Amino acid sequence: GAFRKGSLKVHPDRNPDDPEAAEKFDRLTRAKDLLLDPARRADFDRKRKAKRELEQRFAQEDEKRRKLREDLEGRENRSAAAVAA
Repeated sequence: GAFRKGSLKVHPDRNPDDPEAAEKFDRLTRAKDLLLDPARRADFDRKRKAKRELEQRFAQEDEKRRKLREDLEGRENRSAAAVAA
C-alpha cells in the first residue's frame, strides 16, 4: 500500500534528475523496516513516548527552573565537548 506508492514516487530509477532520490528511497526503506520489526518498533515507540513526556514536563516548568536547567545543560555540553576534543 503506502510503502509501495511512496517507493515508486521516490525511487532513483524513476527520478534520475533528483540528486536526493537515493537518500529519500533509503530513508523510506529504513522506516518500513523499523515499522515492520516489532522489537525495533516497540523501542522506537518507547523512546518517542519518553521524549513527548519530557517535552510536556519542560513545558510545565516555571521560568526560573527552565533557566537553571538550560544553564546546567549548556555547561554539561561544553564540558563534554572539551573532554572529547
